[in-house]
Amino acid sequence: MEGNFIYNLATALHLNGHTITGSCDKLITSKRLLEQWGLLPEKPGWFPEKISKEIDSIIVGSHVEKDNPELKRAQELGLEVYSYPKYIYKYAKDKQRIVIAGSYGKTVISAIITHVLKYWNRKFDYVISSPTKGDEITVKLSDAPIIILEGSEYPTSSMDATPVFLHYRHNIGLISNIKWDHFNIYTDFDAYVRQFDAFADISPKGGTLIYCEEDALATVIGSKERPNVKSEKYRIHPYEYIEGQFYLTTPKEEKIPVQPFGQHYMRNIAGAKKVLRNIGITSEQFYEAIASFQGVHYALELVAQNHHTAIYKDGSAIPSQLKSSATTLYDAFPTRKLAACIELHSYCSLNKECIQEYADMMADVDSPIIYYNPESAKQAATITEAVIQQAFRQDDLQVFSNTTDLKNYLLHQSWENNNFLFMSAGDFNGLDIEGLANQLLATKK
Repeated sequence: MEGNFIYNLATALHLNGHTITGSCDKLITSKRLLEQWGLLPEKPGWFPEKISKEIDSIIVGSHVEKDNPELKRAQELGLEVYSYPKYIYKYAKDKQRIVIAGSYGKTVISAIITHVLKYWNRKFDYVISSPTKGDEITVKLSDAPIIILEGSEYPTSSMDATPVFLHYRHNIGLISNIKWDHFNIYTDFDAYVRQFDAFADISPKGGTLIYCEEDALATVIGSKERPNVKSEKYRIHPYEYIEGQFYLTTPKEEKIPVQPFGQHYMRNIAGAKKVLRNIGITSEQFYEAIASFQGVHYALELVAQNHHTAIYKDGSAIPSQLKSSATTLYDAFPTRKLAACIELHSYCSLNKECIQEYADMMADVDSPIIYYNPESAKQAATITEAVIQQAFRQDDLQVFSNTTDLKNYLLHQSWENNNFLFMSAGDFNGLDIEGLANQLLATKK
């Protein structure tokens, strides 16, 4: 077992009464979740001797290679072997499948939809990447008639180049936006865009394709004529920002206070509302439920704040998400400056070619800071401080390769009237973000 989806799928199946066993070579995330339900492997590694004909199905993680000893043993025994999206489709093929796609925003849109459905006690299943606040498990499988699926354009596995979202074969599909991502997989922009075109093209007769009309590429793809497929568009929900609070404004001139903030959230809200309308949630029901939505873990999550500084963390550091998160914080705090520290953690961000996509993405950040771990950068030996400086094209960029130096630098700055954003799909080499955030708030210069 490996990867957040696999961990949560294992937990969901366990809660459904299945006997679950698993193996992995390294546990990175969600270890506590597996421990909680008694599903954590005793030790890392692969053990083909544990694979027997008594096993009904094998579900492999996205990084399992063809020569994996457990996989080879399962194939020798003729066992059913699934990638996680193929297994999810098998489970959900008789349900109404709602798939949310897009370069970013899909997690939040999916979470809003699940929140509203829970609020109104609707029966549904879901597979999303990050839990809503107050929840922990991100996969639920039952006999519900519909399922909400966060659809990634990333290839299914090292053995299957099919994008995850194509396996789900949606009845209702949504495309939030298309911004080049996964540069190590899709080496040119056209190849990346074609995955979304394929997603739209598999919309079935009688199905619905929803797209954001404020995104040029989503509009080109979403508005294409497809026989017997209903096409619907959405744009940012009307809103007002009054004394630090965002309000949705309704056709009845009501003002609905919402806890998420920023233009991007208002656009995500509109997308979720459009999907929910297609499955029977009225506008009145939507506005009642959305007021209690608290947001998503790891997506612009508030770590700590005082009267003049707020510190956030975000679980993504891809170029388009970086620019989106910075814009959102400026929208929410127009009188404050913004410092942002991102960790170059993924293969793409540590690749000399891919890193060029970060050019100008921090141009609007008042204090741009980069951290990278030289040990991680061994996979891309050409990454140096000079390469990073050149790629980002910012003279005031601060670059650190040691968390002690990074921490000391931050503690010797004044953050009054200055928000701070940590962004990474990693963990800053074990840096205690919460502890550091409280120290920064207590620091006076």
